[in-house]
Amino acid sequence: MMRSLTVTLLLVFLPTACSTVPTADASPAVPQQGASCPAEFDGALTRLADRTLLACHDGKWAVDTEVYPSSERWVSYGPALTVYGQGRRNPEVLAGNWVGTPQGEDARCSAEQAVVASAGVIGPPSTVTAEPNSPLKLTLPTPLFTVGLSGFCLWERDA
Repeated sequence: MMRSLTVTLLLVFLPTACSTVPTADASPAVPQQGASCPAEFDGALTRLADRTLLACHDGKWAVDTEVYPSSERWVSYGPALTVYGQGRRNPEVLAGNWVGTPQGEDARCSAEQAVVASAGVIGPPSTVTAEPNSPLKLTLPTPLFTVGLSGFCLWERDA
């Protein structure tokens, strides 16, 4: 009798107990139009998987309708956020020193750069990754074609 009672209690209470334990690698919420965004993201842009561009203004994410968006502040939240540099027309990021600041527990910022090697030729990608909870400092060169920003991070150009 005691053995069956123990098994029953474990089956009833174990799923509930496990579902309330937070995980360190929990993904951040995907930004959505009309959803709130933290004050430190004000003025930053992000891009959704469907290529919709969102801007954080006054604590809310809103669709950004700029034809050629460019910003000195970007938010990556999971999948790589690919933005275009000055190695192609209408850059979304400018060359210079940038810092990726982790925004969540155990967040790790990473950047994969592809630079124009010569006319019509893109060089091999170069990736840099910070330790968890550490800022990532990097320099984006003038002939940057793309940079893939990943991790739950706020990316800012250092003026």
